[in-house]
Amino acid sequence: MKPMFENMMGQFGAGMSFYFFENKDENGKLLVDEYKEGEFMIYHSNKEFEYALPLTTLLPPKNCPVDNAAMKGNWSYCPFHGNTLD
Repeated sequence: MKPMFENMMGQFGAGMSFYFFENKDENGKLLVDEYKEGEFMIYHSNKEFEYALPLTTLLPPKNCPVDNAAMKGNWSYCPFHGNTLD
């Protein structure tokens, strides 16, 4: 993937790195379920990166029942009207 990004984005793409990790423990259970509420941290280069779950990029948007505006899939309430999101 890295050569493809370098060809598409030049120097910026050349500087990108990709990391993969096993997401199951020794019993086959998921370590991180990206669709359930929670959080996880990754430690790299003496830095800590914290992520909130579920990952909103994987969820379909929810719609406000008042004006049908699209909201983030992990939101429970419309921040403008206070109504429960479907």
